[in-house]
Amino acid sequence: IGLGLVSLLRSEGVPGPEPSTPSEFVEETLLLQVLDGEGYALGNVVLGIEPPDARPETVFLALPSSLLVPAGDDSITLGNTPSSADTLAAVNAVQDGVGVRIDAGIILERLAFAGLVDAIDGLWVDLDRPVLLPTVGDGQWRTLGPGLVKMDGIAAADYAVMRLPGETEQGFYGRAIMWAAIGWGAAI
Repeated sequence: IGLGLVSLLRSEGVPGPEPSTPSEFVEETLLLQVLDGEGYALGNVVLGIEPPDARPETVFLALPSSLLVPAGDDSITLGNTPSSADTLAAVNAVQDGVGVRIDAGIILERLAFAGLVDAIDGLWVDLDRPVLLPTVGDGQWRTLGPGLVKMDGIAAADYAVMRLPGETEQGFYGRAIMWAAIGWGAAI
């Protein structure tokens, strides 16, 4: 598969709640970004782990790549924050622009996402129509679906960032965000 890039960013010095006692639990938050081949963050998801009880839940907030966020005295789109020299650009931008506390951030480029999916032995997906995906290295194409299909890492990564025929802009970004959340959620 090759080497993938995973960046784990930890937010330091950001005002947050006081440390909790064992009987109190503060939701932990994570900003997950999945990059396309050009380094643009197509999928941007804030994941939150609700307090543990009989049924703890993970909640997520999908943020569009086109969201304008503060960057110094200017603003940029959230999708362009990974290209910043500041490794906490996206974390700080979401905190400052959206007002949500972020405890950490992870940036997954395409091959890192593929490795994450392969580490959990693939993902099952119910495709409503056939999807044409490139094969690795030989310039050929393969058709997946329709119906229930098990995707390996490369197929899942390609599917997450490719534009399907007739797909709207909103549908495309929604699918990229959903795949970012699914890939990360399945791995943890």
